[in-house]
Amino acid sequence: MKKVLQKDFFYDNIPVTKAMKVFHFCKKEEVSIMEFTIGQSYVCTPIGFKHTITGTILNVYENTVVMEVDEYDPTERTQVIEKQNRVIVSKAHLKLVADSAA
Repeated sequence: MKKVLQKDFFYDNIPVTKAMKVFHFCKKEEVSIMEFTIGQSYVCTPIGFKHTITGTILNVYENTVVMEVDEYDPTERTQVIEKQNRVIVSKAHLKLVADSAA
């Protein structure tokens, strides 16, 4: 038996269910977007990892980035090897590595 969702609210002509109302909607002009540069190094906690890693961005998507792992915690070595030194990271968890030469 399929549940029918009640479509009682619209946002930009898209029906939104009652469960989705908890999310904050705002206009695209009001959202500040941080730019991520391919080839730049960041510190982050990848999806499925417990410890932080240092990596270089390979590809940028809407909410995530693909990174090549440069440095990682030795306890997560097998996970890094299984993923062939590439991980997916939420943009919200990225922190720019400060250049020591600058």
